[in-house]
Amino acid sequence: LLANGDLGSIILFGSILAWVVYDRVSLKRREDPGAPPIPVGGLSNDLIAIAVGVLVYAALAFAFHPLVIGVPVIGA
Repeated sequence: LLANGDLGSIILFGSILAWVVYDRVSLKRREDPGAPPIPVGGLSNDLIAIAVGVLVYAALAFAFHPLVIGVPVIGA
């Protein structure tokens, strides 16, 4: 939003921000005693998510970016 300060970007990203804030507030106010508890993963699941994210980022940035865009991420 800082890079694109035009009205269209402000409306788009501002509406997404408003929806996220509304959703977060309504989620914290919900009470459903019959709902099953949400399982919490742990450190191993966090490490797996980080590793997969880094691998996907590297694949997109270094393998697919030159093929699709035609310009390498790091000028070589």
